[in-house]
Amino acid sequence: MRRFLCLLTLIFPITILSAQNSSVEADFFPLVLVLEAAEYAADAAGTWRPDWPVELPPDAFTVHAGEISRIRLVGEEITLSFHFDPSGSLAEFPFMLNGKMTQITLDYRDEVIRELKLTFPPAEESWKLEFLQYMNSFPSLVRASLGETWYFIYLSRGVNEITETWYDVEGNALWVYYFSLVEIGKNQRIRAIRNYSGLDIDPDTESYYDSRGLLTENISSGGTFRVLYYREALPRYWERWPAEGNADGVGKFTLQWDASGFLVRLTGEAGESESGGFIDFRYEYTLDEMGNWIERRETRMIRQFGLLVPSSGTIVKRILEYR
Repeated sequence: MRRFLCLLTLIFPITILSAQNSSVEADFFPLVLVLEAAEYAADAAGTWRPDWPVELPPDAFTVHAGEISRIRLVGEEITLSFHFDPSGSLAEFPFMLNGKMTQITLDYRDEVIRELKLTFPPAEESWKLEFLQYMNSFPSLVRASLGETWYFIYLSRGVNEITETWYDVEGNALWVYYFSLVEIGKNQRIRAIRNYSGLDIDPDTESYYDSRGLLTENISSGGTFRVLYYREALPRYWERWPAEGNADGVGKFTLQWDASGFLVRLTGEAGESESGGFIDFRYEYTLDEMGNWIERRETRMIRQFGLLVPSSGTIVKRILEYR
């Protein structure tokens, strides 16, 4: 079966794909985008992205002192983990995928990824992927399963592009992503993702970066998100325009950080809020002995009778494990 799939992918024309049905299509995701995220998420500057929900702190997986082995974030209706294995490789991290926060788990052997698990909390069922073959240190054949359904993913990398094709166990091509790459310093980052499996082949995703390789704009079917950074990759001005039907977090925001690098205030005009568009969120923290925050308390200032009245907001906690 493996030989058949490898041969098929080499000669299969992308233009004659036949996706099976909409319910299956909705489950697919761009694996190459996940692999890029795994490469850069180990750096604190590469973890947060402008398409993250507003309620998740931009510095959720960043510390000011000490070497972290695990950060466990606990908020309202969500628990996420960021974890390094004993060898120092990134073993677990959160990522926004297909418009949902996901939890990615990685397992390495011989210094390359051999297994990957992808979960969309609070769903109990996870994608499980086995990396069967590598070519020039880049995965070329992956076996994926969701429940009792199995797929094969073939990856082909060129100079400035990557093609990712999903197959069923019978060798039928179901889904194709095409990734164009751009040079950022000494690295290559994904510039655009096109989906060639349907009638519409307009870019599904376009990404723009600054000179440091930080994502400054992301345009996709999930919406448009832009950010200008403060020092050390901290977001300063943030625009969020989620796709129609998802009004959560719409608006323009300014984030204020203190001299120690803690977010102390978020203000702006939101599309939907209790105060008719104006928001003013303020934050207080509980710190551990290393000076890193382990609880963030939000106070929402609401306009009433011409005054700003404080109201309790969300509380986010972190469990920090040091090396």
